[in-house]
Amino acid sequence: MKASRKNLLLFLIPAVICFVIGVIMLIASYGLTESVKSLFPQNTGDEIGDVDGYATLAGLFGAGFIGLAGLALYIGGIILVPYAGLVIAITVIARLIYKKTPHRILAYRIVMGIDFAVLILPPVFILAVSLTDGTFVLFALFYLAVAAAMVIAGCRWTYTDRILN
Repeated sequence: MKASRKNLLLFLIPAVICFVIGVIMLIASYGLTESVKSLFPQNTGDEIGDVDGYATLAGLFGAGFIGLAGLALYIGGIILVPYAGLVIAITVIARLIYKKTPHRILAYRIVMGIDFAVLILPPVFILAVSLTDGTFVLFALFYLAVAAAMVIAGCRWTYTDRILN
C-alpha cells in the first residue's frame, strides 16, 4: 500500500468517526432540549398544594440538568464537527495533490504538515488547560498520545523516502 494511501486512511477514518459522533451529539442535544419542554408543568390556574409544589420543583430541577446535558452535547458537537471536517478536508486535499513528481511531493508534504499541525494543536492546548486547572488530565494525556502516534506515523510516511514507493 502506498504511503499516501496509508496517510489518507490514518487520518480519514478517525476524522470521519469524530464527525459522525459530533453529528450524533448535535442530534441528541436537540432531542434533549425538546424533551425538557415536556417537563415544565402546565399552569391550570388552580392552587398548588405542598406535594404538587415539591413535585414541580423536582421536575424543574431535573429539567435543568437535562438542559445542561443538552447544552454540553451541543457545545461538544459544535466543536467536534468543524474540527473533524477540517481534518477531513485537508487530508483529502493532500491526497488529491499527491503525485510522484518533485513539486507535487513537496506540495503534499506542506499540506500534510498543515494537517499534522491541525491534529496536534488541540490536544496540546487541552493538556495545557487541564494541567492548569487540574481537570480532565487523563483524557488530555490519552488524546495527546493518540494524536502524537498518528502524527509520528504520518511523518514517517510523509517526510521519508517511503513516500516515493
